Amino acid sequence: MAITELYFYAFAMFILFLTPGPVWIVLLARIFSNGWAGGFPLALGVIIADFTWSFLAVISIASVTEAIPSITEILKIVAAGFFLFLSYKLWKKDTYKVKDIKNTKLKIKYNSVYLESFITGLLVNFSNPKAILFYISIMPGFFALDQITNNDALLIASTSALIPFFGNIGLIALVSPVRKLMKSRSAQKKLNRISSVLLFLVAIMIIVF
Repeated sequence: MAITELYFYAFAMFILFLTPGPVWIVLLARIFSNGWAGGFPLALGVIIADFTWSFLAVISIASVTEAIPSITEILKIVAAGFFLFLSYKLWKKDTYKVKDIKNTKLKIKYNSVYLESFITGLLVNFSNPKAILFYISIMPGFFALDQITNNDALLIASTSALIPFFGNIGLIALVSPVRKLMKSRSAQKKLNRISSVLLFLVAIMIIVF
């Protein structure tokens, strides 16, 4: 695996992190209610789930491409198409009000807010089997998966987990200005449009290179 492939993938993961999704919503709710005590443990739970899903995705696709080498180009086109789809959905995405963000409560109560937030972070991603399909859809656009080693798989999975983790830490640290940003629907739309254009460019680069 070339290091440039990993850099390109890390950049794409960062752009995807900038797209507000379920983790953002739950994380903001926890930060608003408990600060670092709610946000940091949740981020730790999310990173474990991200690593697990992405590692399973790498191993799965690597096995398929090794058995059927000719499928590589098809998967690359699928990856580019998936990014184009994400770009379109993000461009059309509606904004929302901060008051609509509700704190996620588990049915099982814990005495420690740290433990409850950590379990919530695990459940946000582990309860979503579409996560592995997401990674399977995009990874062939960045890596020659028929040549991936076990060390490469660990490195890719680590990148998949660490990029959003550090992004989440930054989100916790900057919660006040981010909260103001989330209050402004026009600012939300601008962020969505910028991320949409960047995802479109990623799709083009996958096709060209």
